[in-house]
Amino acid sequence: MNSGQYIPYNWVKRKEGYILNELLKGNFIATPSIVARKECFQKVGMFDERLPRLQDWELVLRLSKHYEFRIVDEPLLISPLTADSLSTNETARIEALKLIITKHLKDFLKDKETLSGYYYGIGTYECINGDTQEGEDYIWRAFQLIPNKRILAQRYFTIGRRACLRDVRRGRRFLTKALILNPSGVGIYLTFLASLLGNPGYRKVAQVHKKLSSLLNSARTDPK
Repeated sequence: MNSGQYIPYNWVKRKEGYILNELLKGNFIATPSIVARKECFQKVGMFDERLPRLQDWELVLRLSKHYEFRIVDEPLLISPLTADSLSTNETARIEALKLIITKHLKDFLKDKETLSGYYYGIGTYECINGDTQEGEDYIWRAFQLIPNKRILAQRYFTIGRRACLRDVRRGRRFLTKALILNPSGVGIYLTFLASLLGNPGYRKVAQVHKKLSSLLNSARTDPK
């Protein structure tokens, strides 16, 4: 268990047997829960020490290419997650994800939808955090795999909205791209107009929006 969540997660459909295709969607095997023969690790190797994170996922990906898995489907251990845990380092996760995809690209290409999602995630992170060139390269890779303009517009909207919290000029560039792809997007228009208020003005609007969203969510969950 991790943060009150039971692992394997609900989205995991195949928990036993040859589960490589399921593991490509994300890891659901905690390292302390693995019981395997020594010969398994002699065959596939140990942790890839180049990875700043996700070493456990990459290891079970290799194992799943050669061996079947069996599961004891009940809570066997508790895994705590602290604020300064390596598992909360998003920059390390993104760098590790790039390395893992490169290393296992042949397998990831069998599931283009999942790979496109990873590319969009990497691209979104890079664009928001300043590396626009690399970020847009990953977004283009994602779009080439699944050429859906609606998804692309939503991604640009997400990037623009979040980038505006740091720099409205840079964020507005992505909002413009989202508008070109989806001219009828009301939310995109409103966010674009808010960006014209400048950095302080946009942040105030974002704070008000966040409070209103919180109040609406509370009203939905507590109708009294």
